[in-house]
Amino acid sequence: MPLEKNRTNMDSLRQDNPDDTKNKSVNKAVHENQDFVHPQLESRIASILGLADQPTDTGSLRLQVREGLPPTTVGEVERYLEIARKQLVKLTGISERTVSRKCQRQQLLDPVVSDRLFRIARIAAGAEEVFESQLKARLWLKRPNRALGGAIPLDLLDTDAGTLQVSDLLGRIEYGVFS
Repeated sequence: MPLEKNRTNMDSLRQDNPDDTKNKSVNKAVHENQDFVHPQLESRIASILGLADQPTDTGSLRLQVREGLPPTTVGEVERYLEIARKQLVKLTGISERTVSRKCQRQQLLDPVVSDRLFRIARIAAGAEEVFESQLKARLWLKRPNRALGGAIPLDLLDTDAGTLQVSDLLGRIEYGVFS
C-alpha cells in the first residue's frame, strides 16, 4: 500500500511541474526519432541490403532480420559502401569462410549478424538522406571525423554504442547543430 501511495504522489508531482512535462515531450520526440524508420528510409535500407524486390512494409524488414538475412546481403552492403569484404566481416563479426559456406549452402545468416548488417545499412541510408547523395554519404562514412574524436564513422558501426554516436552526429548535422 505505501508503494502505491508513493506512486500517486510522484504522479501528482510530475503533473504539477511544467518543466518536467516539457522535458518529457522533448525526450519522447528524440526517442521516437531514433527508433522510428520511416517507410522511405526503410525502403532504402532494403535496397542497400539487396532486398529491394521484397516487400518492405513496416515490420517485415524487422522479421527478416530476426529470421536471418540471406548471405548475399554481405556482398550487397560491401558493394554499396565500396569496401573490402575483410572490413565488412570485421564490422559484422562473421568470418569470410562462414559467409562463403552460407552462400554455397544457401543458408540464412544468423540473426545477430543480420542485425549488424541492418545497423550498417540503416546508418548508410541515414547518411545518404542527410547528405542527399550516395557518394557524399559513402565518403563521409569513410573519413575521419573531428566530432567523433578523429574516428572513422564506419569503423564505429561494430558496436551499438558506436552506432549511436554516429547516428547522433548525423541527427545533429541534419538539424544544423554545430558539431
